Amino acid sequence: MSRKRGDEGTANFTSFDCGNLPRFGSGEAAGTWTAFSTSEFVIYSEAPGGMLMNRRSLNLLTSERGLAMLALLMILSALTVLSVGFMLFSTTEQRIASNQKDHVAALYSAEAGVAEIVARMEMKAGTFVNVNGASVDPFIGDDEMNPDPNWRTEVYLAPADQLPAPTGTETVVPTIQPSTNWLHYGDTVEGIAPIVIEHKWIDRNQDGIRDPGEVVLYDAGRFPPENFTTGFPVSIIRVPAHLNGSQRTVRAEITRFPIVVKVVAGIMTAGPLNLSGNMDGCGHNHDMWTPSDTRIPGCRAWELCANRSLDALEGCLTAVMSTGDPLAMDGSSNFEGFPAWSDTSTS
Repeated sequence: MSRKRGDEGTANFTSFDCGNLPRFGSGEAAGTWTAFSTSEFVIYSEAPGGMLMNRRSLNLLTSERGLAMLALLMILSALTVLSVGFMLFSTTEQRIASNQKDHVAALYSAEAGVAEIVARMEMKAGTFVNVNGASVDPFIGDDEMNPDPNWRTEVYLAPADQLPAPTGTETVVPTIQPSTNWLHYGDTVEGIAPIVIEHKWIDRNQDGIRDPGEVVLYDAGRFPPENFTTGFPVSIIRVPAHLNGSQRTVRAEITRFPIVVKVVAGIMTAGPLNLSGNMDGCGHNHDMWTPSDTRIPGCRAWELCANRSLDALEGCLTAVMSTGDPLAMDGSSNFEGFPAWSDTSTS
């Protein structure tokens, strides 16, 4: 038994034949048929073209469409997560590259600071230069023959008129690099320490006091070369630098290294030489601390060859020597040495 759409009420069936359910052709309105049984509730729907489909089939199609939508959402979510991950990875890599660049640049700045200090320690005291609108003595150094264990110099990235006051026995000096394009080392304005130069020191008696005999010296002729009795003092340079938040510090130990040159005379020539004018020449061995521009007889106070002999330990040489060509002297020139030079000119 069946019921047409529009009928009201319900009917109970013990059995029915689905094949007997009426179907509507194209000239009739599509309808829905309902059948009941004692064991099962079945709803039949007429699909386009006159086919009958039950609700189970419809639920199956709907379920498949839901699964497809869920799978699509999962794929889109995965792609979104991957895209965000790649974007974060790319941003992180760019940040790492930028930080590495700043890190290397800060290191180069610190090394430039070491170069400035070494150049200034090689300068002669009293040689003033104009830096950033001020006259500055660039020399940095201590008495290397009698090093002060408490010697300390601080270099600031600031003009000479903006230096902080010393807090102790240290010397405070400005950098000599132009302010138009400063490399940021010793930049206390940015929160880093100034450049510090001081003697290398070892507390030999463990009293915490820098005693004169505790400054480390370097003597290339001794083993080990570092000692406390002979040679030049070892200086320590600490240069902090920064760039865009990256900070690097370079610590360098420097000392003077004597150069041994084999010479046979104060003046040696491979050709004829005419010495004229007001000039001095001395072949005697002098202490390396002989003041520059010292002339005869003032240099005699610095002579190491007191006996004025050719003894290897004395180191005295003749003032002038040639390979056999004539030598001549005119004017008020003065020459000393051992053996004494002689005028061999033929004129």
